[in-house]
Amino acid sequence: MTINEYVSIIIKQIQMAKDDVEIEEVIQIAISNMTAKKINGFLVQRCMDKLKTAIEELMALTHKDDLRGRYQFALKIIQSKIVRQVIED
Repeated sequence: MTINEYVSIIIKQIQMAKDDVEIEEVIQIAISNMTAKKINGFLVQRCMDKLKTAIEELMALTHKDDLRGRYQFALKIIQSKIVRQVIED
């Protein structure tokens, strides 16, 4: 599976999430799955960067407040995970 395909799957899961807790779980599970498969930190970071960019692009296109809120929260979580990853590395 390519990074773009994985990002698409994560975005679909974020769109279907019921609340902020579920959004955070989706992102955390995605990161955990990548690290469990021994994918190096650079590729995990690249995936999160692509996810962040894709969500920012989707936010610009959507007019639905609930979906926009999900995207904003997801961006917040992604940013916190990116910062944490940089500190750990």
